[in-house]
Amino acid sequence: VGNNSNLVSLTMNLERVDGGISVGNNSNLTSLTMPNLQHVYHRGISVNLNPKLASLTMDNLEYVYGDIGVLDNLKLVSLTMNNLQNVGGGIGVGNNNNLTSLTMNNLQNVGGGIGVLDNDNLASLAMNSLEDVRGGISVDLAPTASCDLGDFTSFCSSPPN
Repeated sequence: VGNNSNLVSLTMNLERVDGGISVGNNSNLTSLTMPNLQHVYHRGISVNLNPKLASLTMDNLEYVYGDIGVLDNLKLVSLTMNNLQNVGGGIGVGNNNNLTSLTMNNLQNVGGGIGVLDNDNLASLAMNSLEDVRGGISVDLAPTASCDLGDFTSFCSSPPN
């Protein structure tokens, strides 16, 4: 779903997707909800370049066999995927200037890397069940931010002054 300036709110009542999900370049989209989504096969999820997106909800998502990318959503405040357990690819969350909280409390395995960069107001990063990451981990947080990456908490870092 892309390049639609008339789209303000989007609810996808899908339980599984056998391809990928891409939502991008929707200049007036403020809310994206996928309340029933549990599995994304073969590809991943991309939510990029939605300048007014403030709310992104995927409460029941458990498995993504590709990548998860949430990039350049300047108004996004919170990203929570509490049921997410496994990601076959990587996770990239970046340049979401108003993002204050990123929570994936049940995430255990990531087949690629994790990059959480250039989210200027990120105060809390929680992936406290993380056990296995097959790629690199790059996290850029403010010195006062809370960070729990499970077995990889040593990768929580602050940018140089």
